[in-house]
Amino acid sequence: MTEDNPSLDRFYDVVHDINDAEGKGSGAVKENAILDLIGTKDWEEMIIFLAGQRFDNVGIGKKTAVKAVTKGFNLLPEDVEDMVAQEGSVTEALIEMNPESGNKDSARALYEDVVDLDSLSGNRAEYHLTEMLRQYKHPHLVSFAVLNDWSIGVTETSIANAVAKDAGYSASGRRRARALEPDALNFIKAVRNGDDISSPSPGSAFNPMLAKSNQDIPDGENWVAQFKLDGYRLLIHVIEDGSVKAYSRNRKDVTESLPELQEIDWPEGEHVFDCEVIAEDGTYKSTSQRIGRKSSNLMDTQSMNFALFDYLYDGGDLTTEPFVVRYGQLSSVAPRDDERIEVLTPYSDIDQARKWAMDEGYEGLIVKDNDAEYHFGKRSKAWRKFKFTQETCDVRICDFERGTGENKDRLGAIVLGTEDGVEIGNCGTGFSHQQREEIWDEKENLIGSVVEVSHEGFTDNGLRFPAFEGIRYDKVEADTLDRVKNIAE
Repeated sequence: MTEDNPSLDRFYDVVHDINDAEGKGSGAVKENAILDLIGTKDWEEMIIFLAGQRFDNVGIGKKTAVKAVTKGFNLLPEDVEDMVAQEGSVTEALIEMNPESGNKDSARALYEDVVDLDSLSGNRAEYHLTEMLRQYKHPHLVSFAVLNDWSIGVTETSIANAVAKDAGYSASGRRRARALEPDALNFIKAVRNGDDISSPSPGSAFNPMLAKSNQDIPDGENWVAQFKLDGYRLLIHVIEDGSVKAYSRNRKDVTESLPELQEIDWPEGEHVFDCEVIAEDGTYKSTSQRIGRKSSNLMDTQSMNFALFDYLYDGGDLTTEPFVVRYGQLSSVAPRDDERIEVLTPYSDIDQARKWAMDEGYEGLIVKDNDAEYHFGKRSKAWRKFKFTQETCDVRICDFERGTGENKDRLGAIVLGTEDGVEIGNCGTGFSHQQREEIWDEKENLIGSVVEVSHEGFTDNGLRFPAFEGIRYDKVEADTLDRVKNIAE
């Protein structure tokens, strides 16, 4: 029976109990606090805020939040900026300032206000945030819900693990289930309902298996190699009703970008294929220009091909079978009479495969343990990546600059940053006119996205002559500063 307590006061107390505990909410304090919240009325909303699980497309940045705080509490801009610099974040500055605010104290109301904020932009969004800060009893919870800028020692993973542990999940079972249901709130609900989340479900996105980067090719008879293509990782889901869905590595639905999928004669029933999608000319740049586009913008793009390399579902879960079994199944069911479909061969002679791959201009090899299961959401030693070509960098979009001259009212440049939050210069080249228009129109949704850039080295000011190669809809993480420098060297 749920406790009839919808207030943010309860959430406020739990957060501060965790934050004040030795080791920032270590061990039992953190788990007990999480489990104590779950079961209260509006627990879903409070768990979202506890994890700092903000809405990805709210579009509110630190500068806008500072302006809202300044206007909301009639403060001097320089005083707010100094406090934010001193405390390290807007939320922590609000905790220190403890400004007088309203009496609104509902987790459900805050959730709905953030949903409303998600639909606004520009001055309207700033005004709405200002009003929220004035109205709520704990304004720092408002900024935390929007910015996720307060390190309280709790993450989505720690919340999900606490709930799963309480339900009797093993450590390996938790990892597998979390990769299959990455959304923390949905995962918690599924665990509490006793739902089976141990196997993939066609039509539901999940985190796929990833390869580790390696220098040395492993020895032994159990290892095989498949060519590594310079394309986009894709999970193709064939649904029982005959429809087909496509998800990128970071679970983005890109089906609309790939109308070819609906034209291919897929086998009947339910299936999930792991593959790379690549443009007809074999270049990553052409591929990236297609992925993520709306169907109405595909007239001038190349047709796409699909290289299948693993098979995960055939009406039942195949992922606990060894790779050699999964591949055998793939060979028997994959469409073979369509020139857009290729099934990547696993070569047992890895040295010979390497020579062929280099001679044919492939990007590298993925070397696999024939006896290994499929490990969802994990960089596994059972898959090892060897690249021959020079690597580009995967970096984050930190901001956008408006163009001038012929690029007036569309994208001029993007501000680049690393995964660890260091800005490394601006990139204003490599975009087509259409890309400049599309990115500028979608800039609020694309902030924080991962992009690939080529460059000519690294200087004290960041990347030297960076050029845009494409948005990496299949990537969740960017490169760290150390990795960017290593690549440049």
